[in-house]
Amino acid sequence: MGAGVRSGLCSAFIGCALGGCASGELTVQSAGPAALAPPNGALPDASPAPPSLGGSPSEAPTQAPTAAPTAPPTEPPEPLRLQVDTPARGARISGDRVRVAGRVQGGVDPTLTVAGEAVTVGPTGRFAVTLPASQGLNVLVTTAASAGAASAQAEDRRALLADADADPRAAVEFGAGARVAASAFPVISRKVSDFAESLDIEALVAGNTPEGITLEAARFSRVDVNMTPQNGYIDVDLAVRDLYVRVSAEVTFGFTFTFTGSATANPARVSAQLRASARPDGSLALDVSQEQVALDNFDYDVVGVPDFVEDWFQGRVRTLAEDTVRDALADFVVPGLFDPASLQRTVEVFGTPIRVGLKLDDVRVTREGMDVEANATAFADGRVVHPEPAVRPIASSVVPLPGADLDAAASVDLVNRLLHAAWAGGLLDQTLDAASGVAGDAPLRVALLAAALGDAARGVPFDAPLVLTLRPLLPPVARLEKGPRPVVIETGDLLLDIGTAESGTLVTVALHFIARGTLNVEALESISLSPDLEVEVNADVAETPRGPVNEVLLEQLVETFAGAIPGIVADQTFAFGTDFLPVPLRLRSPRMDVDNREQWLHLLTDVE
Repeated sequence: MGAGVRSGLCSAFIGCALGGCASGELTVQSAGPAALAPPNGALPDASPAPPSLGGSPSEAPTQAPTAAPTAPPTEPPEPLRLQVDTPARGARISGDRVRVAGRVQGGVDPTLTVAGEAVTVGPTGRFAVTLPASQGLNVLVTTAASAGAASAQAEDRRALLADADADPRAAVEFGAGARVAASAFPVISRKVSDFAESLDIEALVAGNTPEGITLEAARFSRVDVNMTPQNGYIDVDLAVRDLYVRVSAEVTFGFTFTFTGSATANPARVSAQLRASARPDGSLALDVSQEQVALDNFDYDVVGVPDFVEDWFQGRVRTLAEDTVRDALADFVVPGLFDPASLQRTVEVFGTPIRVGLKLDDVRVTREGMDVEANATAFADGRVVHPEPAVRPIASSVVPLPGADLDAAASVDLVNRLLHAAWAGGLLDQTLDAASGVAGDAPLRVALLAAALGDAARGVPFDAPLVLTLRPLLPPVARLEKGPRPVVIETGDLLLDIGTAESGTLVTVALHFIARGTLNVEALESISLSPDLEVEVNADVAETPRGPVNEVLLEQLVETFAGAIPGIVADQTFAFGTDFLPVPLRLRSPRMDVDNREQWLHLLTDVE
């Protein structure tokens, strides 16, 4: 994680502690026993005084009224406590069933639900239930409630991964896909024509010049390229405008003499079929076939030589021009359509390098355009903090979405593999303390959290610097949903240790995140993405703290602090460029969408 991100987290935590938490409020309400009193709050009348033994009744002494008897005090019930013993936080299981067991203590006639299902609590407070588990991330919410006047709730959230046994370095079979629609080919043709302006015509001519002929000069005014998709191939027409070649030669026909001549064609044209396919190594093969060359308005000029030498010159220079225009297509234009290096790249996510690779599985060309499918790898490039397996892939073959010149798609499996790679590389394993260099003029100190830490901070100096350590037990897991924020990323059991260097951990809080977002395309000349997120956060005191803490206040504080993370993440921009495209293109009206199966995230855009 970059220093700027850590600094933002630090500032957010200080702001929550000093300014209070306006969101994520969690309250526990409890009503104690009411004091007993007669109806209407009245006291009973005093008994009449007995007659006096002497004197008149008027002289009888008065007796003070006596107070009504009160009920003995009622002991308040013990506070409601919920303890989940199994599964452990961050557990990994095989199969589709999970056993949840634990104990409820205190409260009055407590009831219990696990994952929304009512569960019976035994006489000793013990409970156990077996529930279905789905492949991937499962978040189990266990809620205990106390009845009667002592109403209260206690909640436990913990996460587990089911059937997460994929090799994180193995390829995702259906990782990426793209369609270049037929409507994009005229734009690509213009871009390729512009690219061809840098054609080194002299080098091409020199490479085709036969022995005994010396190239003196070669030039052209422009190159026009037109590509049209057909069923099984792409029709390519290349026209070199105003081609001019001047050569000199030393010729021996019984005697030796030297001459200079030139040739022109306008245009020099080649038409061919370009067949695209996937090579065994996963790169793109572009094969040129069915070439036909024409030299329109061909002319030559050579002076002072016999007719047979002129005929010889005409044949040589025509062949030279034909070979040159063939090479302009095969050796310059076609290789420029695709850069093999674009299939392998290292992407940095908050300072964590991730190696991303694509291997083409299938390339199809029809009159509708060109479709490409690729498997993909994504793994931590360097240090691996978490070597555990990844979630299983679930996607099937990509189906392009209509209505755009370009559709670049990534499967939910590739998104998950990228998230796993970031987690494996230690993106979330972070420590915020004085040594991190991000505390600045307002370092985190125990005094900021004293009210929430309670007895857990007993004996710890208020001015002691706090150490916040994140320990992600499980990788974030993504799913796709139709809607304005189609990417949903969820992570559970992200543990936050709060302590000091001298006293160690004072309390540990478990965070559960659900982030819903999309990626905005910020630049049109390249694919520069910035996230737009909404986050739901829940926090639980996860392990027995050093001493009793104010759980409500602590969880509220941590939830609000964690809720500031989207604003920090939104400041990050991920630039990928457009070098994976046939030629650099300018995007118009880019947008994100999800297919109906909710397996593929599509970047749809027109090009210009």
